[in-house]
Amino acid sequence: MLTLLAFIPIAFWLIRSAVHRRDGRHLFDCLLATTAFIGPFVLFEVWKVLVLGPHLYWLNMMEFLTFFRSQSTASNVGLRNIAAVVTNALNTYSNNSAVMHQRFGYSPLTLLLVAALTVGLVCRYADSQFIKLFCLLSVTAALIEISWWLFISNGWPRYALIGLFLYFFAVSCVVFIRQSWLITSSITLLLLLVFLPGYSRFSDPIRFVWKYRYAYTPRLVNLLRTVRFLEKAQHDQPFVMGVWSTAGDIEYTMPTVGNFIRYDHVPEDRQGGAILVRNKIWVDFAPMPEFTAWEKKCDELLLDAPPYVVSRCPGSRK
Repeated sequence: MLTLLAFIPIAFWLIRSAVHRRDGRHLFDCLLATTAFIGPFVLFEVWKVLVLGPHLYWLNMMEFLTFFRSQSTASNVGLRNIAAVVTNALNTYSNNSAVMHQRFGYSPLTLLLVAALTVGLVCRYADSQFIKLFCLLSVTAALIEISWWLFISNGWPRYALIGLFLYFFAVSCVVFIRQSWLITSSITLLLLLVFLPGYSRFSDPIRFVWKYRYAYTPRLVNLLRTVRFLEKAQHDQPFVMGVWSTAGDIEYTMPTVGNFIRYDHVPEDRQGGAILVRNKIWVDFAPMPEFTAWEKKCDELLLDAPPYVVSRCPGSRK
C-alpha cells in the first residue's frame, strides 16, 4: 500500500510524458513498466480473494483501510481546519524526526541534503538518460513516502523502511557517473554523510550477535517463561492484549494460534477475571488511554518477566 502511494504520482507523470510525446513505443514501454510494477500486487490480491472468499476479503480490506487511516494522525483533524492540520503536521514532524534519528541515525535534513547532492551529480555527470530518470523517480518516490511518514503517520519505524529503501536505490546511482578525482571525492563524501550518522545502527546487530553468540538472551528467557506460564492457564483463554505488537512475539512463540483477543473486542460479560498480557516495550512506545485503563483495572500481578507482564482483571469469568 505504501509503495503504491509513492508510485501513483510517478505513474501519472510517466503516462502524461508518453501521451505528450505521442510516441507509441514510449507509451508501450511506460505501460509495460507500470504493469510489471503492479502485477505482483494484483496477483497477491487475487490469491487473497481465492483463499478468503469475496465476503471475508472485503471485510479484511475495510479493516485494513480503517487501520491505515488510524495510523495517519493528521486524518484525525478535520481538513477544513487548515491551521489545526498544519499545527498537527508540524508536531508530528517534530516527534517523528526524533524517532528517525533515534532508530536509524539520520535526520531529515541530512537525507534531503544527500538526495540533492545525488541528483546534482547524476544529472550533471551521468551519461545514461535512463540512470538520470531512474534516480529522479527513486528520489521522488522516496521523498513522498518519507514525507508521509514524517508529517502524517504515527511514527512506527517499520513504515519508514520502504521510503528509505527507495532512497538508497537513488543514492546508489552515483556509481554510474563519469570518473574523475573531484567526482570520486564528492561520492566518497556523499556516502560518508549517509553512512556515518547511522553507523551504530549497522554495527549494533553485529555486536549483539558477537556478545551472545546465538545464546538465549535475558529477553528470550523471559519470553519462554511467559509462554510456559500461559500454557498452564489455557482455561482462561483468550488472553487480552493491546494492539498486535504488544503480544505478537508471545503469540508466535506459543504452539497454538488464536490465543489472544484485543482489549476493544472483549464482550463486557467476559471482562471479569480476564488475563491481560503485554510486552511493555511496545505498550510504552505508543501509549493508548483505553489500554492504560485496562492495565490500571487489571492490577493483580501474576507474572513479571521484563518486558512481559501478566495480570488478572477483577471479578470472575462467566
